[in-house]
Formats: sequence, structure tokens, C-alpha cells
Amino acid sequence: MELNNEFLKFFLIYYLVINIVGFLSMGLDKFKAKHNHWRIPEKTLLLIPLFLGSVGSLIGMYTFRHKTKHAQFKYGIPAILVINVICIYFIVTKLILVSWKKTGFIFILSSFFTFLHFFWTFYSKNS
Repeated sequence: MELNNEFLKFFLIYYLVINIVGFLSMGLDKFKAKHNHWRIPEKTLLLIPLFLGSVGSLIGMYTFRHKTKHAQFKYGIPAILVINVICIYFIVTKLILVSWKKTGFIFILSSFFTFLHFFWTFYSKNS
């Protein structure tokens, strides 16, 4: 199986954009909440992480201190992140040559532990 560079580029751009959308949606909803404007539905705020935007949503959640006390966000988005990491692992391993599978797994694993460290740092500061 060959590495499909076009799909990988598309996937990376998609991943970046959806995480920016997740981050900005948390900030926008926080702004609207402070100014008594129409709010972004919670369903939408939870759907963005399902479409691989969990990292951006989680960072936005703690950056803007928005929805951090709601259990469905506090525990749901990190749970969705774990599902996202598993999905990304399978996407990446299907795209990478057999000889690169171990490298892809190590990259995903190291990215996951980096995120866990980031999340733990935010959680411990906000507790």
C-alpha cells in the first residue's frame, strides 16, 4: 500500500480547521453568554469534537473557562478525544506503509501523552 499524500494533506488541513472551529466556537459561545446574545446549541458544541475537533474544543473550553463545570463537557470531550485518537490511529496506519506502522503508532502515542500532559496541567491549575 502506498502512502496517499493527497489524502494525508486533506486530512491534516481538515484536522487543523475543525480544531480551530472547535476552539473558536467555545470562545464565541462564551462571548455570547456574557452579552446575553443567542447561544450556540450544546448539541453543536458536542458535535464538533465528534468530527475530530476535540483537541480544539477542549483547549477552547479551558482557555475561555466555558462549560468546564458541565459534566457532559468536562468528561464527555476528553472521552471523545480518546475515541478521536483511536480513529486517527486507524486512519494513519491505513495510509502509512507497513514499515512505517510502528513509527505512526509511536507518533500517535506520543501525541496522546503530550495532550494528556497538557490537559493535566490545565486541570490542575483550574482545580
